[in-house]
Order: sequence, then structure tokens, then C-alpha cells
Amino acid sequence: FVMAVYFGWFMGPRLGLVKKDLTPEDRRVRREEIEAWADVNNHVGKEKLERKYTVLGGADTHGRGANNNSNNRMSRFFPTTSRYSHFMPGDEPGAREKSKPTSSHARAGGRGSSAVAGGGAMPRHSAFFSDHRASQYAPDESQANFDMSALAPTEMAMVPPPTRPPAVASPFNFELAYTLLLVTCYSEGSHGIRTTLDSLCGTDYPASHKCLFIICDGLIKGAGEDMYTPDVCLSMMTDFVIPPDRVQPYSYVSIAQGSKRHNMAKLYAGYYAPNDASPELARTNRVPMILVVKCGTAEEATEAKPGNRGKRDSQIILMSFLQRVMFDERMTELEYELFNAMWNVTGVTPDNFEIVLM
Repeated sequence: FVMAVYFGWFMGPRLGLVKKDLTPEDRRVRREEIEAWADVNNHVGKEKLERKYTVLGGADTHGRGANNNSNNRMSRFFPTTSRYSHFMPGDEPGAREKSKPTSSHARAGGRGSSAVAGGGAMPRHSAFFSDHRASQYAPDESQANFDMSALAPTEMAMVPPPTRPPAVASPFNFELAYTLLLVTCYSEGSHGIRTTLDSLCGTDYPASHKCLFIICDGLIKGAGEDMYTPDVCLSMMTDFVIPPDRVQPYSYVSIAQGSKRHNMAKLYAGYYAPNDASPELARTNRVPMILVVKCGTAEEATEAKPGNRGKRDSQIILMSFLQRVMFDERMTELEYELFNAMWNVTGVTPDNFEIVLM
């Protein structure tokens, strides 16, 4: 009892962050702002989301397919590429016939770019650090494109990092920590997802130190919805690093039994695209966004819920990735691309992130 009284009377006021300059009127205004928060972030029935992209493959709204220039006989007879040609992921000559690397020297490891097993082996080429950037397809040409193919083999491991966001003064009088905001989706519609993402992006925590990390658990369409949940999330992104119609699925080991242990996921990197009803901070900030869509293997494409493995599996994708990053362990292909995607949109390597909010 004595210790409790001592802590409450003497130590508590010193340890807690109490603003002494707040008047009763200020506290009343603050309570009203908190009560109005639900109405500000409530978009139910106010938005008709337009499908801009789809994760199901094929051409997008612009009519670009994955291999739309290799179907006629003339393009197969005359050479259309040279040693100076650049390819998007999946369009490389013989990409479909390539066998998976079996040597330990061909796998990516470490912190995503440096040494792997074998000492002198070079790191695996990443689509998220090639010169095939989404900015080449977008009207905004202000984003810098870096040509990795122009580098010598000894220089590829020293690729300059992406542009880091401008430094932001901490409004909380302590050093800011990089934070991942994990959102797992299953069958939610556009209203629920928009409300959640607006709430996260509308906080006063600087956008330079937070990153949205969205994981869609399979190709699911909710009851009464017109769009698949991954398509809803994809339509709320902009300024993609890789155009959505060029994204390739990557394999990983999921939490399941039998053949379900093998699953595949697509990785999208860009920024959150708010609407007109979003909070002001969400509209003015440019929040990085990573979208992982568990699309399943080709064998389960005709099943009811391809790629669905449960919410725990979605959390393990992120946590196992962070374990490999923090302890310099060997990465899978999905984790390697995820490393480079986060580095590209946030400007810092994933090992700088200290907090995960779920």
C-alpha cells in the first residue's frame, strides 16, 4: 500500500507525459474531436470504387498484357531483341522454360544485396531495382530510373540506394521509430478497407517513418461485393514500382498440410491513394504501401478460395521476413523481392523498422 501511494503521488506525475498547459476548455475540445473521429473516418455508402487493376492476370485497363507482343508469327521469325534490350519481369527470353536454381550460390541471402553462400557469388537481380520502373508508364517522369544493366558485375553489389524521404522533425520530443502497420484482409469490401487505411494514414505520425503492409489472404470476394478483396486494395494504390500487370507470383512455404504447404504470392509496392473524403493528413501525406496477395498455385486456380491459408499464415509472412532480415539469414525469392520493394518505397532498409502494429 505504501509503495502504491508513493508511486501514485510522487513517481506517477513525473513518469507520465502530462500537458500542464491544457485548460478545461482544451480538454473538452479534445474529447469532442475524439468523439467525431468515427464520423470523419466513416465512408460507408459514400464511395463507388473503380477497378483500376486486377490481380487475376491478363491485361489491365490500359490493355497491356504480360506477353502481348510475342503471339504472332512475324515477331517469332524476326529478332525483336538484342543484348541491349531490357525486359520486364516475366518477359525475358526463356523465362517460362527456366528451371529453378538448385545451387546454393544462386539463392539470395543476407540483407538482400550483399554476399551469399559461395563468397564471390553475385546477388540475384531484383525487379524492384531494375530500370523497368512504373514511372516509364506513368505521366510523372520525375522519378529517377537507375540502369543496373549498365553496371559491371563488380559494381552491381554497390547500387546506390533509393532516395530517402526528407527528414521530419519529431513532434513528440523523442527520436521517431520506423513502424510497419500490418493489415490482414480476407473478404472485406471497399468501405471497410478505405476506413481502416484512412485511419492509419490520417494519424499525425510522420509518413516518412511508417509503412502500410497489407496482406490479402487469397482471392476472395465478400458477400455483396463486386470486386475481389485484392482488387479493392490494389485500386487504392498509386505510383507503382512495378506496373501491376507485370507483377509475377513468388513461391513460399505456408502454414498448411500436404500440398497446401506450397503457396504463391504477388508483391505490389507503391503509395496509398486516398479519395476526396479522406482526412486531410491522409491526402497530404505520401504514405508508402506494400501489398502482398496470396494467389495460390496453378493447381488450385479452380478452387473456391485459391491462396487462402489463414490469418496466422499472413502474420508469419511478415514476421519470418523480419527474422531473416534482422539475423542475416538466407531469404526466399519472395522475401528478397520484399526487401527490395520496402527499400524502394521507404528509402530505408527493412532492418530499420523497430515496431509492427497489427
